[in-house]
Amino acid sequence: WNAYFCSRFAWADESWEVLRPLNLVRQPVEGKRFEAPHYVELLGADQRTSIFTGGLPYHRLVGHRQLDSLLIVRGESIRRFRMALARYLATERGVRANPSQILVTPSTQACLTLIAACLADPGDTVWLEDPGYLGARAAFQGAGLTIVPMPVDAQGADPACMTDAPRPRLLYITPSHQYPTGARMPLPRRLALLEKARKLGGVVIEDDYDSEFLFEGRPVASVQGLSSGVEAIYLGTFAKSLLPGVRVAYMVVPEHLADALATAQRAMGLFASAATQAALADYIETGHYRAHLRRIRAVYRDRGYAMAAALRAILGNSGHLTHPTGGVQLSVNLSGHIDDRVIARCLNQAGFGVAALSDYALAARVSGLVVGFADATADDMAAFIPAVSTALAAHGT
Repeated sequence: WNAYFCSRFAWADESWEVLRPLNLVRQPVEGKRFEAPHYVELLGADQRTSIFTGGLPYHRLVGHRQLDSLLIVRGESIRRFRMALARYLATERGVRANPSQILVTPSTQACLTLIAACLADPGDTVWLEDPGYLGARAAFQGAGLTIVPMPVDAQGADPACMTDAPRPRLLYITPSHQYPTGARMPLPRRLALLEKARKLGGVVIEDDYDSEFLFEGRPVASVQGLSSGVEAIYLGTFAKSLLPGVRVAYMVVPEHLADALATAQRAMGLFASAATQAALADYIETGHYRAHLRRIRAVYRDRGYAMAAALRAILGNSGHLTHPTGGVQLSVNLSGHIDDRVIARCLNQAGFGVAALSDYALAARVSGLVVGFADATADDMAAFIPAVSTALAAHGT
C-alpha cells in the first residue's frame, strides 16, 4: 500500500508530482513547476474550489489550482472514494448505502465520538458489550453517557440478557469478530438484536471489526443491511486491512441523519486526508484492494492457526481457547483462579504486548489473555510460547 500510494501522490523538491488516478501516466516535472491534471472527474462538480470562498489559501502561492482543490476540498469526502466504497460494501458486506450516506473520518474513534456527541444526551443509556472495546467505552464515557454492560457468549452480544436493563439510546456491537473474545454473531442473534432495538427505539452501532479476515465459513450479512425499520450505523476502517497510519475510517448513517452529522463533523474537524481518499478510490476500483485482502487473509489464517495450536499444547488445565475463524487476535481463557493481569504483566516485561482479558470487562468475571498474531513470525512464536509456559508455571497455581 505504501508503494501504491507513493506512486500516485509523490512530492518532488519544489514541484508537485502526481500520478493521476484516472490516467496512469507520470507527468514531467523537470525544469518548471508541474502542471497538474484536471481533477473534475475525481472531485465532482460540487467540490471544486470557488473564487471568493472565505478561509481558503491563494492557490497560486500553494500550487496549481486543480491540485490545490484536491488537497483542500473544504473538509468533504472525495465523492469518487465514497462511490467506490458504497459499491464495495454492497458487494462484500451487504451494506445498503448511497455515497451521500457515507461520512469519512480519520478513525473509528472519531466516528464513535461524533455519534456519541450528536445522537445522545448526557445521562442517556448505551448498551456496551461486556467484555468489550475500550475505545467505545472511552467515547461514551466522554460524552457523559450511562454504560450498561451487555453480556457476551460464544455467539457474541446477547440481547436476551437485557430484559430488565434501562431503555438504550445506543447499542454498540462488534458482530463479525467480537472484540476482544473473537465470537462471531450468527444470523438469528443479529435479527434478535435488531428486533430488540426496534422495540426499544435504540440506534444500533455496528462496528464491523475485522470482517475482512474471515478464515472459515460464509460471511453473515451486516446488521445494517438487515436493519429494515431500525436505525443502524455501520462503522469500518482501513487501519487493520492496510495500516493505522492511513488514517481513514468511515460510517454509513441513515439518510435522514447524514446532513446533520456531516455538519457536526465539519464543526469538530474530524476529516481524513483527501489525497489518501483519492488513492484508496483507485486502489478499490482497480481490484488491488481485494487482491491485497486475499493475500494477507491467507497469511493471518496460517499464523492464527499456528498460534492457537502452540498455545493449546501448553495450556493444559490452566485454560482453553477456541479455534480462530478470523481476525488478527485470539482470546485465551484462563482458569478462574489465575490472575490474568499478573500473567500479562509478566509477559510484557519479557517484551511481549499481550493484554489481560479482564481489563476489557465491566461486570463480567473473566480471566484470560488477548494475543495478537498478525505480526507473529515463526521466530516470534518460538520465543513467546515458552514465555507463556513459564509465566503460567510461576503464577498460575
